[in-house]
Amino acid sequence: MRYDDVSIKGEVCVQSMGRVVIPVEIRKRFDIKDGEYLNIEANGHEIIITKKGDRCCFCNSDNSKIKINNFHICESCFEKLSELRDDLSD
Repeated sequence: MRYDDVSIKGEVCVQSMGRVVIPVEIRKRFDIKDGEYLNIEANGHEIIITKKGDRCCFCNSDNSKIKINNFHICESCFEKLSELRDDLSD
């Protein structure tokens, strides 16, 4: 059975400060890890939550090719970080 063929529905409670817990079945299905950022948008009467994807965590470009832990970094930002590291070590 493929995940695409299975619908998962549920009801969640909005907690203090607007927190919503995403059910474990959905977190597993979409490989959502603790501390991972998600996109949220309102469209008409719907609230849409999507995975952030492979965008650079610094500049938000969509051509990130380097992944460190759960963070995606584009080559440009990686070079800037390397330069900063070199400057700090001097």
